[in-house]
Amino acid sequence: MDHMKRTLGLCIAFLPCIISAQTSDEALGTQDDDIVKMPTLHVVETMAANDSPSAGFATPVTFLRFLPAVDVQARGFAETQCDVVIRGGIFENTGFKIGAVNLMDPQTGHYSSELPIDPMMLSNPKILTGVDNAANGLNSSVGTVDYSWLPITSAGTAEIGAGTDSLFFARFISGYKSDAPVVLGRTLAVQVASSYSRGNGTIDHTDHRFQRYGLRLQLAGREGQTDLYAGYQKKFYGWPGMYTTSAAYPESDKYEVGMLILNHTQKYGDDSRWSFGAYARQLLDDYELKRTVPGYYRPYQHETLVSGIAAEGEHNFAQGWTLDWRAEADSDSIDSTDLTYAGFMSRSYWKGSLEAGKQLTIGSGEVLIQVGANYEDSNRDASGFGPMARVTYNQSTRGGFISTYAEYSRATQ
Repeated sequence: MDHMKRTLGLCIAFLPCIISAQTSDEALGTQDDDIVKMPTLHVVETMAANDSPSAGFATPVTFLRFLPAVDVQARGFAETQCDVVIRGGIFENTGFKIGAVNLMDPQTGHYSSELPIDPMMLSNPKILTGVDNAANGLNSSVGTVDYSWLPITSAGTAEIGAGTDSLFFARFISGYKSDAPVVLGRTLAVQVASSYSRGNGTIDHTDHRFQRYGLRLQLAGREGQTDLYAGYQKKFYGWPGMYTTSAAYPESDKYEVGMLILNHTQKYGDDSRWSFGAYARQLLDDYELKRTVPGYYRPYQHETLVSGIAAEGEHNFAQGWTLDWRAEADSDSIDSTDLTYAGFMSRSYWKGSLEAGKQLTIGSGEVLIQVGANYEDSNRDASGFGPMARVTYNQSTRGGFISTYAEYSRATQ
């Protein structure tokens, strides 16, 4: 399906006006005591050449397909369902983080990337590995894909398109931000998003039907940002040999994902900050080994529930000293007709990390020294401490800079 070509497409972007002209000298701020406040302009840097899929609608995974450090192992096409792998690990070694919270999938790890969020609401992801992952990840021993919430602006985008094999897709996202502060000196903004896609596929039993809806409320000011998001996603898709790798089985998967996230970030002092987050996520899944014979061999139906809270911060001291900290608690449960062979159907996690840093100037370069430890525990496994240490040397060059580092970290869960 990845080679599907869109034969018709239309995209309309509604952009906010960022410069306004007034004719009076007073409005232009020619007097010494006049201050003209311009609207904020947010620039988002991208490391990938393409963030639009050839089938379906864009998801947070779409962008990851083009990052060299990430391997997206898709079933059909990436937006259908995929495992995300970092640095040659396996899918259950990779986590996803949005704001302060890590989002987990208790089933098998196959649905960790099923996030019912339009990627236009999120920043480009950071790939956390090594010490960064050991300090900020949860239940991910190799890497974490880290997103943050973008500020909402009074702008929007509408897309509609069609292609071969009855492909049809549509996407709409729009935001509104108040001009003046509304609550506690902060502006109020709202953003809505809706996406839909369907197609029959290029071969038999490779059809799909997707839909996604999202609503975000945001309070934002110079010193902080609060986001409350509710999202829902429903998918059906088929692919021969999806999990069995045998084309004799026209497999299909149908599931629904609902998620609620709260995130608050507060800035203070000299570029210091702290964040708090909480989330709840539910996934209802109905997998068919042979879609032409529902319930063939046995039914595969699962319901998973995950929730968590987290707090993190970065405090900057004088003379180049920093202190990073993080605390998190998560719990999950699963009710399954088939995944019943383990000794338990629920689990709780707790994690804390503390890391001190010192920046030094040596000649024409800079050295950053980071030392810390994390503590991870679970009601199903033994607890453990993980030391973290990293030394980074940055040397400026005519074309930018060269960064060399050595690090050690350990994750126990």
